Amino acid sequence: MKVIKELAPLSPQQNEALLAMLPAHVNPEKIVFWDIETTGFSRRYDSIYLMGYFYWEGRTPYLEQHLCSSTAEEIGLLENFLQKMDDFEVLVSFNGDTFDIPFVQERLKQMRVRGHLSEFRSMDLYKMYRPYASFFGWTNCKLKSIECFLNLERRDTMDGGELIEVFYEYSRTDDPGLQKTLLLHNYEDILNLPYLLKIQHYMDFLKSAAVTGLQVRPQGQKMILDFTLSQNPPLSIQGQFLIHKKSVPVDLRTDCQKPHIELSVPIRTDTLRYYLPNYKEYYVLPSGQLMHKSLGTPPQKKAATKADCFLPRTGTFLPAAGELEGLHPVRTDSRDKSIYLEIEELQRWLPQQEEAALQQFLQQYLPF
Repeated sequence: MKVIKELAPLSPQQNEALLAMLPAHVNPEKIVFWDIETTGFSRRYDSIYLMGYFYWEGRTPYLEQHLCSSTAEEIGLLENFLQKMDDFEVLVSFNGDTFDIPFVQERLKQMRVRGHLSEFRSMDLYKMYRPYASFFGWTNCKLKSIECFLNLERRDTMDGGELIEVFYEYSRTDDPGLQKTLLLHNYEDILNLPYLLKIQHYMDFLKSAAVTGLQVRPQGQKMILDFTLSQNPPLSIQGQFLIHKKSVPVDLRTDCQKPHIELSVPIRTDTLRYYLPNYKEYYVLPSGQLMHKSLGTPPQKKAATKADCFLPRTGTFLPAAGELEGLHPVRTDSRDKSIYLEIEELQRWLPQQEEAALQQFLQQYLPF
């Protein structure tokens, strides 16, 4: 079995940027990015022939690959894996929870490799990002699709399935050219894995972004919500997501050169209803009007119910994902969980709000 260890080809600036995106409160030396190559999909009958690791020693990044010369060397590969994992607490992979980790666990069993697989925290980037594939505009959630989205370059043109025959030919010939082909695919997988943290870094940024201002302006049948931030977003994104039980499309745009998040939200002109929370304090008159019980008892009285204790509001409304203190949420009827905010009231409310309230307003629209 061949072990190839080398410095990762990162500039000091690139290295520091990656370190800054690592999970909080995790020692960089305790996190490893990891990927395997196999001779097929069967955990019982196929073998692992290559494992790649990206990790830091101190603040120095390394790439390490363990390549079998034949399937007979798989036991040594697995023993090395157990030894390596003693050094780490967080294992980062792409689809590792579904494929890589169960595959290794079964191969340890099948090959009767002695040893204990240390406990670790798994970060499966595929599992983390898959729910947001449509928002980021990915046609699928494959590794190469996300690499393309992040403008990560690859020299390798083969996929894992195509490399199986390459490995078998290599195991017969020990051809250096075939070895280079095998290593390159895995090398670029593990080299690019840390850069995929940019997606999580972007989502975390939006969740905690400090909002310093908000401008609201109409644009046709939409309202533009332009949030000013204290920092530039880490990525330039144009995405779309849905609110109101996936019925209202909201467009989001960020530019990494500008400290803004721009939302484009469809508006609704209608007569909607503000339901009074203290409906038990009201009567409903025959005319349909409400009368507070403190004003007396009408000749024909009917205690108000939650469904008929409302005030009609006519105007232009903005769909919202949740209620905000100081604003009156309106609905189409009492059973409708979809909330709207009256734009005229919103424009009076905004100048009075501090950063925390503006941040809360932003958070209710984010899909993360």
